[in-house]
Amino acid sequence: MKNRLESYIESNRDRLDLSVPDDDAVWKKISGTLDARKRQAGWIWKAAAVLLVLLSVGSVSIYSVNRALHHQPAGISLNDISKELGAEEILFRQEVYRKMDQVKNSNIDPTLSVDLYRELHQIDIQYDGYLADLQQLGDNPKVIRGMIRCYEQKIRILEQTIREIEKSERYDNKTEPQ
Repeated sequence: MKNRLESYIESNRDRLDLSVPDDDAVWKKISGTLDARKRQAGWIWKAAAVLLVLLSVGSVSIYSVNRALHHQPAGISLNDISKELGAEEILFRQEVYRKMDQVKNSNIDPTLSVDLYRELHQIDIQYDGYLADLQQLGDNPKVIRGMIRCYEQKIRILEQTIREIEKSERYDNKTEPQ
């Protein structure tokens, strides 16, 4: 059967070949398909980047809210030891929350957000250790200094993060076509 079909096509080729393919039209169709795939791939990458940024900002937001809700000391607090220490702790907390809000409301790079979360979490672990020591040891100057240093470290890290964000934004503004 195959031989009969092949012989028929060969003997009637002139009659069967009514048109010559238009190479330009074929190429335009192929390149159009390729361009559509490129646009689609670009859209997917942009969507993934936006999703990653939203997740990062969300994780920082959730972190700060959870930290505020779950980090209320039970038992002895710095305020119980001294009203001045209690007032100082409140000022530190307010400063940390203010800087966290500043970071949260910026266009933070997702990798920077993850690094920030890790560093703040490590400081929180240290703080929790000092808080446990405060419960056991009471008014111990080393423990109190350690707790204050935790707040100072958080503020320094947040300030450094804010400077990096501002530097990145200035760079982005310089490189954008005008």
